[in-house]
Amino acid sequence: MKIYKATRLSLSEAEILDSNERQIARIFWPKVGVWKTKNAPLSEAMGDRWQSHPMIEIGDKKFMAYRKLLTDNFLVNEFEIALGDNTEQMKIVADLKGSKRKIIIRYEDGEYQLLSESFFRFHFKLFKGETQICQMKDETPFFTFSSRREFVVTSDKGLDPILLSFSFFLAHNSFF
Repeated sequence: MKIYKATRLSLSEAEILDSNERQIARIFWPKVGVWKTKNAPLSEAMGDRWQSHPMIEIGDKKFMAYRKLLTDNFLVNEFEIALGDNTEQMKIVADLKGSKRKIIIRYEDGEYQLLSESFFRFHFKLFKGETQICQMKDETPFFTFSSRREFVVTSDKGLDPILLSFSFFLAHNSFF
């Protein structure tokens, strides 16, 4: 069994470490601001500052997260979130449906489902088909008065760093 440790260091930065405490990925916002959404009303008026897009850094590679509105409902909308490199070549794409309890991720070798197991606590499972490939849990004590949070990600086998960091990014942002 492979165990990863994810830590939200602040409201705008997180990191994922392997069992040997080596950094696998860093998730951060270069500058806090409005994350522009393609196809959203008034999105052009807000301007597009690349510094407001979330970034995922894996080794020496940086990927930027892009968000696109698929529906234009009043309360519940559907989004597509993609991770791309400098050329905006999309590496991995996710569809967030209205409930946010089930996120479909499309990656190079197939389709994955990220499912929320609870409304009240951070507990997600990642499936490929019917097979569970990892689970993510919040290990932070309940009465903690800090933005820092500790998470544990367990997997039977090692996970691809892009799939691991993107699924954690989606789980974290859909829950908090």
